[in-house]
This record gives sequence, C-alpha cells and structure tokens, in this order.
Amino acid sequence: MLIALLTIILLGGGGSNVLIADIQFVEEQLKVVMDKTDERKAALATLNEMTKRTKQRQKILGKILKQQKKLVADHNSSPAGTDKLWLELTAERTEFHADMIKLRFAFKDQLSREDWAEIFKPG
Repeated sequence: MLIALLTIILLGGGGSNVLIADIQFVEEQLKVVMDKTDERKAALATLNEMTKRTKQRQKILGKILKQQKKLVADHNSSPAGTDKLWLELTAERTEFHADMIKLRFAFKDQLSREDWAEIFKPG
C-alpha cells in the first residue's frame, strides 16, 4: 500500500508543473488572439486562478509526500496511517479536478467560439 501511495504521489500527482506551463501557453495565445478588453481581462483572471489552484495543489502534495516518507521510515507505522494519507490524497485529487473543470468551463464561457478555436488550434 505504501508503494502504491508513493507511486501515485510521484507519478500521478506530479504533473502540476506541466499543467502550469500549459496554462501559461494558453495565456500567451490568448494575449495574441484577443484584443485588450474586459473579456480578455476576465479570461486572464480565470487562467490566473487555475495557476493559483495548481500551485496550491503542489503544496498540499508536498505535505502528503513528507507524511508518507515518515510513514515509510517508521517501523511502527500501521496500515491505518497509510489509509489516512490515501484518503487525503484521493479527496485532494477529487477537489482539484472538480475545481479545474469548473474553471475550464468558466474560461470557455468567456471566449467566443472563434477565439477558442484560434487559441486551441492544432499544431
């Protein structure tokens, strides 16, 4: 169970830096595609909120990883400690994904269909 938790934290939860880079790329595209208007300002604010939430997640995952390392090092640790961390990790992941989905749809609603297509065009 500890190995599974460590694997998920390191591999499954470690994509936040990549996500921030993706958000920054979309922000750059948005600045090229949209004129300086209130709509653009609102869309940028939504992207900023995505970045903040992602950084918040990184801090939480760091704390969980520290707790997990202590459990691995402690000969007297029990499965209950691992289960507790597993539940925290699952709850955090669920909340993060829900937040990001809400922000994604808020962002989509702030753009015209044409701007969306231009920002997310292939290649």
